[in-house]
Amino acid sequence: MKILLLSHGLFAQELLNTCRMIDPEVEDVCALCLTDGGIKSFSEKLNLYLKKNENESILFFCDLKHGSPYNQLLINMIEVKVNKYKIITGMNLPMVLQAIIKMHASKDLDDVVKISSEAGVEGITVYEPK
Repeated sequence: MKILLLSHGLFAQELLNTCRMIDPEVEDVCALCLTDGGIKSFSEKLNLYLKKNENESILFFCDLKHGSPYNQLLINMIEVKVNKYKIITGMNLPMVLQAIIKMHASKDLDDVVKISSEAGVEGITVYEPK
């Protein structure tokens, strides 16, 4: 199983760097960032990743649903058919970190999606002073 983080700017790479700081044993996780290089460069790098991993189960995390990285992923997946995949949008540190931790114990994509999406929601709290 593989994980690919996709984002605008350097968010995905910095999120991965933070995960590596917390868990130095991070494996099979990559980041792809849409930067000033533009959508064409992003798309080419994404295609290389998809072709290299088309026989793997892949969990994609995107920063925004219907944002350019998300949309480009869907476009590129028309050309490169990935065996088994899931996409989670609105990625945050708790969900990605939980996916990485769960992936160490289980290679079941559905299990990892369930645990990481729950962690993402539970990681959002509002503190209101009394």
